[in-house]
Amino acid sequence: MLGTLLRGVGIGKAFSRGIVRRRTRVVLEDVTLEIGEGRTLGLVGPSGSGKTTLARIVAGLETPTAGRVLYRGRDLRDLRGGERKAFRRRVQMIFQDPEGSLNPRKTIRRSLEEVLDLRGVQGGGRQEVREVLEVVGMEAEVLDRLPSQLSGGQNQRIALARALILEPEVLVLDEPTSALDVSVQAQILHLLRDLQRERGIGYLLISHHPEVVGFLAQEVALLRGGRLLRIEGGEEGKAGR
Repeated sequence: MLGTLLRGVGIGKAFSRGIVRRRTRVVLEDVTLEIGEGRTLGLVGPSGSGKTTLARIVAGLETPTAGRVLYRGRDLRDLRGGERKAFRRRVQMIFQDPEGSLNPRKTIRRSLEEVLDLRGVQGGGRQEVREVLEVVGMEAEVLDRLPSQLSGGQNQRIALARALILEPEVLVLDEPTSALDVSVQAQILHLLRDLQRERGIGYLLISHHPEVVGFLAQEVALLRGGRLLRIEGGEEGKAGR
């Protein structure tokens, strides 16, 4: 039986503004969701509904002002040392702007090798760079190029390769195809589906486009005004796997 990898319970987030007259803006309110092994939870909603803030909280990049996030049943606030490092490795976020997520001054080779360094992999792991490029459908000839020399779709594949080197259990995908043209969007979505089937990765997929979410998701959640209004089955869930 597949288990739950990440669970958000009663998540709330508010931002305070102003020095003399403090004003509080509530972005998220009492949001509960979960991401399971080998499954995709799609998250849709209008701009400003709190989708990206929720994604960053689930990925451990922001702290909620209310509620908690559980990774394999453990509260993120209780993780220390090696456990915290393990979480940061196993839960990765892919951003909307693929080129912006890569260092513009570093070659693709260096960007990928840095991730291996974080894993403590020494010289022998350089072959792994070529292997992960093959997984995402890229040729080794791109290794000595800069992000600016690649297309948006190629950079998104590189961003995905960087995450895969860390052997993630969960990928938080924030509009991963919105900056790409339609044909490249389809390629990335098929790649994500194949990776999930092969590796059992759980996805939280955020998009403005219901058809993108429906392609991968077994469940689709609607976020509006910071509140989760409903969760229902996606097209992938209806079709089965």
